[in-house]
Amino acid sequence: MKEQSKITKVSTPDLITCRIRDMILQGTWAPGSKIPSEGNLADYFGVNRLTVRIALQKLNALGILDTRVGDGTYACQFDFDQYFDEVADFYVTPQALSDVKEFRAILEIEACRLAMERATPEEFDTLYYWAEQIERSNDFFIRDSLKNMTPAEIKQKVEITNAADMEFHRQICIMSHNALILNAFSLERPVIIRHIEFLYSQRITTPSVEQADSSIKRHWAIYSAIKDKDFEACRKNYLDMLNEKIL
Repeated sequence: MKEQSKITKVSTPDLITCRIRDMILQGTWAPGSKIPSEGNLADYFGVNRLTVRIALQKLNALGILDTRVGDGTYACQFDFDQYFDEVADFYVTPQALSDVKEFRAILEIEACRLAMERATPEEFDTLYYWAEQIERSNDFFIRDSLKNMTPAEIKQKVEITNAADMEFHRQICIMSHNALILNAFSLERPVIIRHIEFLYSQRITTPSVEQADSSIKRHWAIYSAIKDKDFEACRKNYLDMLNEKIL
């Protein structure tokens, strides 16, 4: 006799959690709107208030609901970035870091292609802004001013550089106007951030004017290629950037 698959018993609080979540997804309660009280929900689902309370606590933890003491519970606009930042340390592994270049090449180059077709002038302005910030933040590498800075000052400069770099690439995903691409980028955002931090930490231990200058030029080349709708030039610069470990 073949081994039977066990049927996992789902608890009542878990069922109520799924029901409330589905109702939010279906638009029963729009983001920002107040949902019914525990008592009303208990009557609606035919369960006790404790069961509803457990379900609401789970949805609060996921960032789907926001319970305010003395006010009530509100549906939230789910924030992927915030959620994945919270759980990042649980899945950022050495293997994930080693895979990040392949992931970025697949995802972000396609985002560039879509951005060429769909991006608005305002979105190009934002991409230009982040390219400028990358140039300015890399300036302290080029001017060889690290030796005159305290560790705290270096740390602050690197954090600014990392943030500008990350926002440049995130903006490309926004410009693709594909929600799944942006969500996938958000999903791996912590891994990408760690990868960027690792590469910039190498610049601090072995400062290189040429490397910093090349990073600036690569980002401007990607910006220009997207704006000019030159996919091959964009693809080449992106792959060179990743393969040369210059973000």
